[in-house]
Amino acid sequence: MTRIKHPGIYLKAELVSRGITQKKFAKTVGMYPSHFSDLIHGRRKVSMKLAIKIAKDLGGIPEYWRELQDAWDIYKINQEK
Repeated sequence: MTRIKHPGIYLKAELVSRGITQKKFAKTVGMYPSHFSDLIHGRRKVSMKLAIKIAKDLGGIPEYWRELQDAWDIYKINQEK
């Protein structure tokens, strides 16, 4: 069984692999570092606007980040049942 993870976990891993600090990337995407920390720790969602910024700065497509968020949202709803 595959456990769904919050997209912040994947984003954090991507930043670590590229040697980019969370503070620097938060500034790049126009977020307060504390808000970005919330995202990394699963307390904030990846909006479409943020997904576009992430994809622009890291490459790829924004839909990837939104699909991760959608999968997480569905997983959490199912866990509440």
